Amino acid sequence: MTIIHVVDKLNINIRNILILFLSLILLSCNETKLNDEQIYSYSICLAEFSSLSDAYNYKDRLNKNLLDSITIKSLSSKRYLILYGNYNNSFTAGIKAYELFNDYSIKGYKIFHKDNFVNDQFANVLFVANYSGRPSLYNFNLITKQTKPVWSRWGRKVLTLNHFQNRNKVFVTTAFSYGKQGAFPVIKDIRLYLYDIQENKIDEIYSFGDGIQLYTYWETEDTFKVNLTFSDSIKPEIIIQNIYSFDTDGQLTQVRKRNFQILKDGFPKPPVLKPAVISPRGRFQIRNIKENGKSYLYFRDVTKNSEILVYEFEGILKNIIWTKDERFCFLIIKLNEVNRSELLIIDANEMRIRKNYYGPENMNLLVHGNFLFFDEQNNGIRQIAVYNLNKDSIYHRIQFYDGCGINNL
Repeated sequence: MTIIHVVDKLNINIRNILILFLSLILLSCNETKLNDEQIYSYSICLAEFSSLSDAYNYKDRLNKNLLDSITIKSLSSKRYLILYGNYNNSFTAGIKAYELFNDYSIKGYKIFHKDNFVNDQFANVLFVANYSGRPSLYNFNLITKQTKPVWSRWGRKVLTLNHFQNRNKVFVTTAFSYGKQGAFPVIKDIRLYLYDIQENKIDEIYSFGDGIQLYTYWETEDTFKVNLTFSDSIKPEIIIQNIYSFDTDGQLTQVRKRNFQILKDGFPKPPVLKPAVISPRGRFQIRNIKENGKSYLYFRDVTKNSEILVYEFEGILKNIIWTKDERFCFLIIKLNEVNRSELLIIDANEMRIRKNYYGPENMNLLVHGNFLFFDEQNNGIRQIAVYNLNKDSIYHRIQFYDGCGINNL
């Protein structure tokens, strides 16, 4: 009885193993065939066909370097997509898609997510320009180099535009009007909007009222701040500044209040951005030494224990921004010349300045994959330059007869 019982148990275990083995083979075959059961994130759609044989024929003609990341997605019996890669968001998928497109590996593409085509958040970049006489939101397409208005509303003038890291949303501050009232500026009916680019939906999330000074900025990747200054309604010699903090969902998380005696303390200064003197991975460092009214910029490679003087100037170093891979460093310098700033583009590996460009005093820039968007000024009119980091050249300039800007006008 004991021997028979052991043999029976052994047969059962062998049978279970065979069943499991066959199941794995069938599952593997199904995944190889169409990958129907694979859970996709964001992918690059290279082509669409009405028959499976046409899809396989197209796949066989693709560059061999692409094949390892190619899958065929079946949406129905007459709809098959050729998909490349798997990415966390539309922005990173778009970066890779543009790279493939630019290398002539593919002729066209769309970004695919959850059985639908979605907005390519890399190829499309928002900026500010006038539409019907009021500052509004515009879109620039990197591939076509075309611009078009995407949001404009009567009674709402766009003051500032602040991009999210992955470009899926933007914070937009607006006002009914702005100008001067006596000796002070005045901004009427200031409101904050959250524009969801993927959903093409904009929602008002906060109303601030009136003010005389406004600054918007990202303190960290997940904390957006609005500094609003206004005068006390009872004691005009007192200036009040409220500092609002919002999370990436647009929820107000904190409000700080500061009072200033204007005769004693003066007017509140703009928020001071702390320049990133150390690169993201810690390999490079920048030192700014001031002597006899001049500033000297030293660039250091920690791994090689080497340092070099790269630039000297007269002015204030306002900001330092790095690419995540540490290939490039961008410095904005407010020059002593009136209403003028200078942008330095530094090649970190070569420890040298590639290019320098000039722009308005409040120059803004946006690192966008292998492109750098920054504000320029031509005959007093603001424009946006698009610089290709890989090719070391200006890819395009966005120009309007009455000006445009990355974050504001």
